[in-house]
Amino acid sequence: MPLRDALCTESASRPAGGKMDRTLFFLHIPKTAGTTLTSVLRANFPPQAILSAYDHDALRRVDELDDQAAARLRLIQGHVFVADFERFFSRPVLAFTMLRDPVARVVSEYEFLRSWPEHHLYEYLNRQDVGLAEYVSSCRPELKWRGKNLMTRSLCGAVPPDCPGEEMLARATANLDRFHVAGVTELFDESLLLLRRAAGLGNILYERRNRRAAPRRPEDLTQAEREAVLAHNQLDQALYAHARRRLLRETAALGGTFTGELWAFRALNTRYQSICDKVLAKSGVERRAKGYTLA
Repeated sequence: MPLRDALCTESASRPAGGKMDRTLFFLHIPKTAGTTLTSVLRANFPPQAILSAYDHDALRRVDELDDQAAARLRLIQGHVFVADFERFFSRPVLAFTMLRDPVARVVSEYEFLRSWPEHHLYEYLNRQDVGLAEYVSSCRPELKWRGKNLMTRSLCGAVPPDCPGEEMLARATANLDRFHVAGVTELFDESLLLLRRAAGLGNILYERRNRRAAPRRPEDLTQAEREAVLAHNQLDQALYAHARRRLLRETAALGGTFTGELWAFRALNTRYQSICDKVLAKSGVERRAKGYTLA
């Protein structure tokens, strides 16, 4: 029995999850700890029942899915742009997404692109010595949509290029409110437990995935950099605040039962992480204790 499964059976506090009768759709907004989540989700479904849309071919398959084909899948996940949310929600899916503090998300995105040689922007950002403030404010074709209200644009659907920001935010907020679970990276465990309740997941123990030693964290930004990021992500600030308030209302409504569930899960996951670290250490894989940021 895998370690995660063995430990998971010890948790008597986990509420029994019923069998999910809808396909779980994880709209993965980049740099919101989604890589960690995809690992958790893959542990709950057979490979043949999962469609991961992280390349052009897979995205085309998602676009071409009819209701019968979608019903045969148990999990669809990926960086999917949903153009028509009315059509999206007309399907029998259980929709889930994660949002993240906009400053932290943009810093993670920027540092990731500057440090990943395989990405097409790596050479441009480094050769041109593009700073963070320029990254979020530039109108150059390479950077026109980078670091600017990505979460709102991911959730508002297809809109005209001149769509007012207020309308985009209103659409994104309305669409987000139709998601069965809207998680928040900064409340990752709470988000994961709400997802387990909604989707009837079993094993949700996790290790942080896609964590890179970032040169800087959000708290290391200069005032000018922080102001630049905030100025170009005002819509995302409002959307994130809305999602966070919603999550806190939902967990508060569950009362002491959820508090106990959260405490028990964190204790068990800490134990799982400790065992994983020891296994990695014995295998000769060095793991840094500091300097990582969520992906």
